[in-house]
Amino acid sequence: MIASFAHRFIFVAVPRTGSHTVRAALRPHLAATDWEQCTRFETRLCPVPQIASIGHGHVPARTIRAVLLPGMWDEMTSFAVFRDPLERFVSAFFLLKRDKAWDSIEALDAMKRLLADDKGRAHVLFSQQVSFLCDDDGQLMVSVLGLHSKLGSDLAAIFARVDLPPPLLQRVNAAPYPPGFAPDAELRELVEYRYAADYALGSTLRETPPQ
Repeated sequence: MIASFAHRFIFVAVPRTGSHTVRAALRPHLAATDWEQCTRFETRLCPVPQIASIGHGHVPARTIRAVLLPGMWDEMTSFAVFRDPLERFVSAFFLLKRDKAWDSIEALDAMKRLLADDKGRAHVLFSQQVSFLCDDDGQLMVSVLGLHSKLGSDLAAIFARVDLPPPLLQRVNAAPYPPGFAPDAELRELVEYRYAADYALGSTLRETPPQ
């Protein structure tokens, strides 16, 4: 997460949605008093104990809002990036299991077993996107939601909205996919079942740049 009081924005870093790419683009514009929390590649902890104690940088919007002054969340531009749930699950799997050399067949089998294992999916990388983006009633909390599939153009629109120059994007923390990997129909069905709330959110998003 990043909260910039200098530029009046809050970035909710949903895992495996290009969050490190967004962080890298935002950091040159941050003031010394702005907040950032991350623990991969380098450790930056938010000065608020309730957030620092989480131990990673993927902080839900409702948690960030709870530590701000009353009304501040609504006064600032909050944004995040949404990714196709199947793409995101596959990316999370290969990143978390990057120490093993997978072939496509064994990777598909391992993914299907993981989707059947509630304990295995407890890792933050496999959390549903709605758990970061929505309140307890399922209402979207961020004021702007970009699409991972259009990260360049959507992020440029978000930067313009908060009066920042066009972002310079670099690919960071990419997952190592085995050659020729492709999901099969069974994996698609399992992901659609387990991430039904994310698919419901995705169906409501308009394929237009953020305003």
